[in-house]
Amino acid sequence: MATKAKTKAKAKTKAKAKNMSKKATKPKKQASSPKKKLSIKQARSKTKAAPKPAKAPKVAKAPTEKAIKQPVFKGTIPLGNPAKLFMEIWNPKHESFFMGIKKLFSEYLVPGTTDKQREENGSQIIEKIEAMLRKEPLDAGFIEQLAERFPKDRIHQIASIMSMKPRSTIRLNVLKADINGFAQSKAADDLKIKRCQYSPWAFDVPASVNPTDHPAFEKGLYELEDESSQLASLMANARAGQRVLDMSARDGDHTLTLAAMMKNKGSIFVYDSDPMKLKILKQRAQKAGVENIRILTDAQVGEVKGLDIVLIDAPCSGSGSLARQPELKWRFKKDDLPKLQKLQAALIREGARKLKLGGRLIYVTTSLNRSENEAQIDHFMRQSHNSYRIVPALEYFKECVVPYIKNFFGQNLTEEQIQSFAEANPFMLLSPDIHGCNGMFIAIIERIRISN
Repeated sequence: MATKAKTKAKAKTKAKAKNMSKKATKPKKQASSPKKKLSIKQARSKTKAAPKPAKAPKVAKAPTEKAIKQPVFKGTIPLGNPAKLFMEIWNPKHESFFMGIKKLFSEYLVPGTTDKQREENGSQIIEKIEAMLRKEPLDAGFIEQLAERFPKDRIHQIASIMSMKPRSTIRLNVLKADINGFAQSKAADDLKIKRCQYSPWAFDVPASVNPTDHPAFEKGLYELEDESSQLASLMANARAGQRVLDMSARDGDHTLTLAAMMKNKGSIFVYDSDPMKLKILKQRAQKAGVENIRILTDAQVGEVKGLDIVLIDAPCSGSGSLARQPELKWRFKKDDLPKLQKLQAALIREGARKLKLGGRLIYVTTSLNRSENEAQIDHFMRQSHNSYRIVPALEYFKECVVPYIKNFFGQNLTEEQIQSFAEANPFMLLSPDIHGCNGMFIAIIERIRISN
């Protein structure tokens, strides 16, 4: 699947896991519930003339506390090799990585005698599991995908990079912060940021720093997002006042970036088939100060038309994001590919129909094969009855995106940097070995005719 390699980031997963480890070892005290007052029965004498004694006063027993149900753990998570235990209980075909971690911490005890020790050990456990997942060799299915585009030596190099822990990248929220001001702020010093090469809002954070722990993150000044994902939003070239649809929004990386580009002016329609992800998106939007989004239901998304831009970050095999999502080695199987390709084709058809004359569709995947990328665009163009054209991505990048980056953010891209995206011309391709971020494919389609 595409992430952006939306890049919901592992730092967030670690923070949630810390909280779960606290809860698992420190259960919430239940409220006590007093029993009903008990009456005392009158004693009746067996003698003939014995009078009935007066009723004794009703006595209420002191409230008794219910027994607190203690969590039952199957054992303690070993710090030496937690990955072995994790793989025994995780069902990758039906559970996300986070769900697997949640199950691990709910069924097994995180070692430690204090909350601080348990938090530190919880983070260490997650890091060791992720490291094991990354080091696992690529299976034949992923090798075949990469072989559609790259020679053997290049595949080996990309696979080696994907076995390493990726850099942490943040996207500055320009609705709340100025690029130059932030770069010179105390928060920047605390985070030890370094400006990235391509996206004007992207900053690298060293592995020793967790950017989600900083107060600036809680204030919505930045988000965790891979640089490739930021470039995909840049290619949409959204402007204030436009009508835009984020058609496979997930939890909102592109939505928030588009809103910042549009300065909260215009309309961003947002749709995803997973309501839980849209709930997270709504929360993130509120924190980021985003005001121009409208979340659509299944029925409403079919009615939206006449759009300037449709952005489709399509569900995919995710071969370009394995460094950030190593669990995909287990979750994705070769047999899943036809189903994904069918969904991708349907999204392109539906998104293209929603464009106004001159409107653009931005098709994005984090897959590096041709079958989910060039082949999908070629298939659509053959069926489009000359109503659309492919916009050369590199030309569009030079004419529209590069001046925007320079004029508004003072960042100059060299000709060498620009040409590095030309590998899949007329489309744009980012690869981990050349660009140092998630692999990503980007295509632009423009509507040139309204057919009956």
